[in-house]
Amino acid sequence: MELFFRWIKQHLKIKSFLGTSPNAMMNQIYITLCVYLLLAYLKFLSRSHFPMYVLKKMLAVNLPDRIPMS
Repeated sequence: MELFFRWIKQHLKIKSFLGTSPNAMMNQIYITLCVYLLLAYLKFLSRSHFPMYVLKKMLAVNLPDRIPMS
């Protein structure tokens, strides 16, 4: 669990919670967990040897680009 929170702080840029209520903090943790799981699933599907933080950087750079579907 500590490794997960360390990874979150280092790579997903969550240094502090945006809200102060327990609901706001839990929402931020759940969203971060969803992002982490999506990145892990994407890494599994792509069978890449890149670390997840490199995959996240590649997505952040390439996500705004338009890719033709046909």
